Parts: sequence; structure tokens; C-alpha cells
Amino acid sequence: MDRGFIITSQIVVFLLGITVSCSSPRRKNSIKVVEFPQCQSCSFSLEDDEQDIPYIEGMVKTYNQTQNASTKNFVLRDLYMKANILETEFEYTRAEKFLSALLNLDKNNVFLLKKYTLSLIRSGRIFQAKDFLLKAQSMAEDKTEKVNMGMLLGSLFESLDQSDKALVFYRQAMKMDKNHVEACTRASKILNRKSFDLALDLLKTCYERTDENKSEVSFQIGRLYLEKNDLENGTKNFIKSYEEDKSDSKALAALAVIYSETEREELILPMFKKHLSQYPDDYLILSRTMDNLIGKSQFQEAIPYLEKMTDINPKELGLKFKLSFLYKETKKLNKAVETLNEIISLNGDLDKAYYFLADIYKDLDKTTEYVLYLEKVSPKSELFFDSTIELVNTLKDLAVSDRQPASESYEQKYLEIIEKRKNISEDLKFELNVSESLYWTKKKTAYKAIELLEEIKEHQKFDENHEYFLATLYDQVKKYQLADEMIKKIIEKNPLNAHAYNFIGYSLLVRENGDLKAAKGYIEKAMEILPKDGHIVDSYGWYFYRVEDYQSALKHLLRARDMKPDDSTINLHVGQVYEKLQEYQKAKLYYQKALALSEDSEFQKDVQNRLEVISSISVEEKTRIPASASLEN
Repeated sequence: MDRGFIITSQIVVFLLGITVSCSSPRRKNSIKVVEFPQCQSCSFSLEDDEQDIPYIEGMVKTYNQTQNASTKNFVLRDLYMKANILETEFEYTRAEKFLSALLNLDKNNVFLLKKYTLSLIRSGRIFQAKDFLLKAQSMAEDKTEKVNMGMLLGSLFESLDQSDKALVFYRQAMKMDKNHVEACTRASKILNRKSFDLALDLLKTCYERTDENKSEVSFQIGRLYLEKNDLENGTKNFIKSYEEDKSDSKALAALAVIYSETEREELILPMFKKHLSQYPDDYLILSRTMDNLIGKSQFQEAIPYLEKMTDINPKELGLKFKLSFLYKETKKLNKAVETLNEIISLNGDLDKAYYFLADIYKDLDKTTEYVLYLEKVSPKSELFFDSTIELVNTLKDLAVSDRQPASESYEQKYLEIIEKRKNISEDLKFELNVSESLYWTKKKTAYKAIELLEEIKEHQKFDENHEYFLATLYDQVKKYQLADEMIKKIIEKNPLNAHAYNFIGYSLLVRENGDLKAAKGYIEKAMEILPKDGHIVDSYGWYFYRVEDYQSALKHLLRARDMKPDDSTINLHVGQVYEKLQEYQKAKLYYQKALALSEDSEFQKDVQNRLEVISSISVEEKTRIPASASLEN
């Protein structure tokens, strides 16, 4: 970037209060055509910049040809008005043409010189601005105006990397105004690049000379020491600065930095609170106090300071967002909602407010409102992606819940949002396809889930977990070749993936005509990698069940259950082994545990059938007459 553009905001301030509004909306057509009676060829239109030069030339010609003072004044006023209009429309390049013409007609007008200089600064033409400002300063008669323009020249020369020339103008300002602390500060910063001692001597001299703002000079001396990492002298001067003017609290803020770096943080809050007891509206210290408390997670104590800040600056939306966060963290959820609604009423960052509101309604267990505000987040928002994922996953869970009476309406909304949003971006389509595939899996419609996953399997985010999921779906629909290929691909990429070995091994055990020997090999490989994984040990036990070695099966399955006592399938397997061993009471016990642990209706139906079978066997055993019993009995 051209350093010419790097100009401090003081530049505008120094230009004699010249203010150009940057908030006015464009008003194309607000001025169509203006004609000057003595220049019939002169016309001006906001929409046609090609007419600017003929218009200006016509007005200049009128000015030069007339001897009438009022006509001359009219031309000057007209050109000046056009320049102002163009500036309010952000047409700065066009405005410069009018200002340049004005300066040619009124060469000694200091005000115009400064205004034209501002125009040049805006467009980054610092060299030209410098020349005009030098001329304006030399012509200025008022001392204050001369000092202000000297300060501006100093800023310009600094932006041009001509610090020595900038120093001349700062020293000139100090000479003309002994209380000009800013000139002293800027000069000391330039000197400090060469010598700390020179900079310090200058600030000390300024301190002795000034009689209006000694506190500011003490602060600058403290900062100079702080930059040198001399914390002791920095502390002394910041304390001195604060004692000289307690209404100016930036020295306190600097002291807090030092106390934090020197592990004396316990001094900070008492210092801030004492100051606020005298100056309760000090925004800087309110802010630092609030930040300090939040940094310590003392949210409850931070709230009053933040509330005070929002009272002082009620339209600062960042404060309101922070306040809503603190309310949420301290369980004042209704206040958080109230604050976020205030933000919405101010029309500020609506999407962020909607997203935060949804989060709060989730905590309040208000599902309808939670869904409503997630839906409101705009596709243009940075939060749209996350809000969409939260929205569809919430709707999915509601749609598949057996306990949700309105699951059908949630299902409809879920599928509508999926369909509407999945083509917004490839990344969003990926996440929505994964979500929908889980939905159809829960709905026992594996083919639809497979179709959705196959659509996105080339996406860069399709990882080992997604491959594993797709393999399980292939396995469910008995597409064993595709399932095996997918699992072997996972093993090839990650030879230590124990669950992949276990998956293919267990799948072979439950397939009709599955290769039991190969199954054992895969499961044993899995056990080598994860010998204490309950699911893998269960598979090993099930291998022995399939080869009818029920004692070995029971040994491994009981060990698996010890590892995973809440797994419904493992409990079922233990029950099946006991049933084969004709220990029906024990079988019944494990079937009942399996039934209680599962919410899958098909699984529950299967277990319930097994319970009925062994219950009937138990009854038959009890009622059967022993062969040795006497007929007479």
C-alpha cells in the first residue's frame, strides 16, 4: 500500500472543521441541469461527468469576462456548491476539478487551499497536498490556524517517511504553543527512534513548560519507559499522571497492564473499583473491569459493569451481544432473550441475534422457538451453515422420535429444508446428505441412505467414518461384495483399524453360508489390535456359538458383557448361549436385560419372541411327569 494513504484521522480535524458527510445516500437525479443565464452553453448534471470540464470552462470564462462583483461572487459560490454536492455523492475526483478551478480564480484563499488539500489527501496524492498546505500555512495569519496546519504538515511528512521534516513542524508548533502536548508527544516518538534519552529529555522539558496538561506529559513519559520495558519508572509516572488528573483514567489502564505482567493482578480490580466509586461513568475503566472479570469467568460480577456500559452507549450492539452471553451463562435466560430482542429492534446483525436466540430457546427447552429462529438465519450470513446443520439435525431427531407426537410435521419440515438448502453449496450438500442418510437408516430405508451417501463419496470430507457407515448399509441390504470392498479399502488405508476387521469378521458370521474360518481370522486380527474392546470380544464369542462350542462362546461373551454391560446385543448373545445350554432361567434373565436396553422395535420384537419360547419351555418342564414316578401316585 502507498504510504501516502496512511494518514492519521487528525488530518481531517486540522482542516478548519471541513466536514463532508459520508453517510448521505446517493441522490442521482437530485440535480438535473443548472444553467447560468450569461453562459447558455454551461450545464451541470450529476449523471454526466463529461459535461464537467465544459461547464467549468464556461463559468471561468464568465468570471474573467465580467466586471460585475455580484456575478463574480455567484460564479465562485456556484463552483463551490457543485464541489460540495459532488463530495456528498462521493464523487471526489470530480469535486477536485471544481476546487482546482476555484483556486485558480481565488489564489489567496486559505480556506480553499485547505479544502483542496483535503481532497488531494483523500485520493492519496500526498506530494501535491504537501505543496498546497505549505502555501496555506505560509499565508495563515492566525497563530492557532498556523499551528494546526503545521501539525498537519508534520503528519504528511511522517507519512512520506520524512521524519526530520516532520520534526521541524512539531517543534515549530511547540514553540508557538507551549501547551501543545500532542506536538511534544509526536516529536518525542520521532526522537525515540534515534535515542531514548533525547525523547525523554524533550518530554521532561515539555512537562516543565506546560501549565495546562502535565498529566498527559507524565503519561507519555510512563509510556516511553514502558516501551523500554522499564516497568518501575513506567509505574511511577503512570501513578503520577493519575494523581495529577484523576478524571483521565488511561494511566490506570496502563498500570493494570503492568500489574498483569508482573503477577500483581490482585491490585487491578480494587484499583478500578475505587476509581469507579468516584467516576461511575468512566467508560474505559468500566470496560477494563468488565473484561477483567470475564477473563476470570466471574460473569455474575461482570454483569453490572456491562449493564452500565450499555446504559451509557445503548446503541452499541457489541455490548448487548456480550451482555446476552453473560445472561445466558448465569442462567438469566429471560433477560438474555430480552436483550437479543433489543438488538433485533435496532436492526443490528439480525442473523447473529437469531442464532443466539435459538441457542437460548434450546436451553429453555422451547423447541418451536428454537426451530423458528434457526430458520430465520439468512443464507448470506456466516452463521447460515452452522444454523442449517443444527436445524436439520434437531428436526431429524424430532422426526424419528417415537415419543414425539408431532413427529410427522417435523418430518415434513425436515425433508423440505433438506431439499431447499442442499444445492446452496457443495459443503452444505455433503452435511445434509449425511444427515438425511442417518434419517433414512433410522426409518429402515437403507437403499435411500445408500443413494445419498453414494452422491457425496467423492467429496473431500468423505472420510473413513463415512466409508464405514456406507459399508454397514451395503451389509444391511446384503450387497456383501460392495461392503467387503469398502471395508478392505479402509483396512488398506489404515491397517490398524480393528473395527474394520471386526466388521467384516462378524458380517461373515451372520451371513448365510459365510466363511467361518475367514471370519475367525479377521476377528482375531481385530483382537490383536484391541484386545479389551467389548464388541470385538463379543464377535469372537459369537464365532464359537456358530461352530457350536457353547462353553467357549459363553466364556468370551460373559467377558464381553463385563466390558459392555449396557449393550443390548451382547446381553442377547449371552441369553442365546444359555438357551442352547438349556439354562432357561439365566437365558430369560439376559433376554430381559437386552429388551430393557434397546429402543429398536424390531430388536424388541425378536427378544420378546425368544422370551415367550423359553417361558413355554419352563412351564412344560414344570408340568412334565417324571418317568420314574409311580402310576399309583
